[in-house]
Amino acid sequence: MKSKMFILIFICLFVYSCSSNCDSKMDDIVGRYGKAEERSSYSSTGYFSETWWYWSKGLSFTFTWGSTVTGACDMSKYEFDPISAFASVQEKASIKATLINRQISLKGIY
Repeated sequence: MKSKMFILIFICLFVYSCSSNCDSKMDDIVGRYGKAEERSSYSSTGYFSETWWYWSKGLSFTFTWGSTVTGACDMSKYEFDPISAFASVQEKASIKATLINRQISLKGIY
């Protein structure tokens, strides 16, 4: 019984430590704009990134946290001309590529 309790506590602590440091910012965005129309996530060795797309509002929010952001939450907001949430994959990909290029040029990586 003690070993099961230990395992349960360990799992809870592990899940909590892996949870997003951006929870409060994410809750604020959901409260302000509602559920995102599309979400995409990326993670790699302690780095996490999640992008929320509000296509019909012309908004995108990217949350990053983990080792490369010193454990804190970094949130970026991007605006674009609104499109239908049901727009083609190609149209959405074009907007995503434009925003990625904007991010790269803002960070001086070009």
